[in-house]
Amino acid sequence: MVCATGLTGCSTAPNNATGNFGQPPQLHLKHPRDAASSQVLLRQFAAAHARADSLVRLAIPDTSDQKSLLTGYGFSYPHWVAYTTDTLPGPALEYEFSYSLLHQGDTIGSALVTIGPDRRVYPSELAEIVAYQRFLTGDLEIGPRQAVGVAVGAGAKEKGAEVGFYAGGFMPDTLTGLQQAGIYYQEVIANPRTCFWLVENDCNGCVRLKVNASNGKVIGQDKIIFVY
Repeated sequence: MVCATGLTGCSTAPNNATGNFGQPPQLHLKHPRDAASSQVLLRQFAAAHARADSLVRLAIPDTSDQKSLLTGYGFSYPHWVAYTTDTLPGPALEYEFSYSLLHQGDTIGSALVTIGPDRRVYPSELAEIVAYQRFLTGDLEIGPRQAVGVAVGAGAKEKGAEVGFYAGGFMPDTLTGLQQAGIYYQEVIANPRTCFWLVENDCNGCVRLKVNASNGKVIGQDKIIFVY
């Protein structure tokens, strides 16, 4: 099985892929670097980046494991979100950091951590980052291609299949302490059903399945019905 074009939460990555965790990206500034607005943007972004990465380290403390993390960056402005390929006009309303796991040739998830210009942590998808650690330790063994294989065996169509990873037992949280990370760890171990792959085809009457990321069993199934 292969990942479909435009697959959510899954893309094929080379086995020797390495992440960019902790590495500052190159930013394209609208105004000169020494301009006041540019200086505020650079200062806020650096502080937000350090804050977001510090939260990820709570969940994935081993520096060798952190090398498997891929970070994407977003800058929230009124009515639009800019990325590192865009020209940034000045300080953003929020700074977004999306973390994915490079694992066994796949890119898993895209957990979003949002930081304010004052370093405030907004509710984020940190439970998924905790789940990444369980992939690295082997507690979660089913990757996206395996999940698609299970779903096809249960009636889903392989062509055009979309698959996304979810840590569905948790609400978005701020996860600012190690104790909260420990609670998440125990929940994932005690109830692996909270971590699953959602495999679906965007077509009327097509099946949609949840596949347990721990053992590959189907834990939920329904059909997509378009309402006209």
